[in-house]
Amino acid sequence: MERNTRGLILRKFAHMFLALLLLLPLYIRDIANQLIPVVLPKQINYMLSPGVIYAQLLFWAAIMNAFRVKRPIPESRLREIRQKARELPIGKRIEEIVDSVEKTIRLMMREYEWKAGYFGLVNGTIGVAVAYLLVGHHVFYGVLAMATTDVYSSLIGSLFGKHKMPFSNGSVEGLIAGFMSYFAVLTFLTSSDMACFLAAIASLVELYGIEDNLSIPVVVSIVSKLLELAPPWI
Repeated sequence: MERNTRGLILRKFAHMFLALLLLLPLYIRDIANQLIPVVLPKQINYMLSPGVIYAQLLFWAAIMNAFRVKRPIPESRLREIRQKARELPIGKRIEEIVDSVEKTIRLMMREYEWKAGYFGLVNGTIGVAVAYLLVGHHVFYGVLAMATTDVYSSLIGSLFGKHKMPFSNGSVEGLIAGFMSYFAVLTFLTSSDMACFLAAIASLVELYGIEDNLSIPVVVSIVSKLLELAPPWI
């Protein structure tokens, strides 16, 4: 498998995993209340609320991005720290792990992200946080679209796309893959006509949105609210 293809696949499945993790704040308070057989203090319940968790995630994503872009620790200093770490009893093993992680991250990241920082991570967190602020738990559908439509349209389009869509860099193959991936999941959650409509909206937003990590969670979540689709298990 070519390096670029392997990097694309790794990047997209990492994107799917991280997107699905963004569903956890919607349920973590209920999970905690089920697992802990006592009434949780109101302060803990507050900290476990989805809005507070999304705000914290957004803050730390921004911090990570600022650290990546501004690089407060010079490269020379980092090399010095790593050189000293090699002298520790398990330093060589730690260095091997760090090198392996760095190579994997470099393989997954786009070239511009090395200069602009964790662009997709920050935008995805912003999109989900804004969607929750606007429509509450309906953000479930926006996050699910990020983990399906966004991933498969880009992956299939990049690998097999031959027929370009007008006024877009996307392809017919990617559009179909993105639509079918989301539609297949939605059929377990709602009626087929609702699933078809919402999957079509997600596919069009992914195709023509300026930044899909921002636009998909916001637009799809709002549409699900307008359609009055009840988020599952809530």
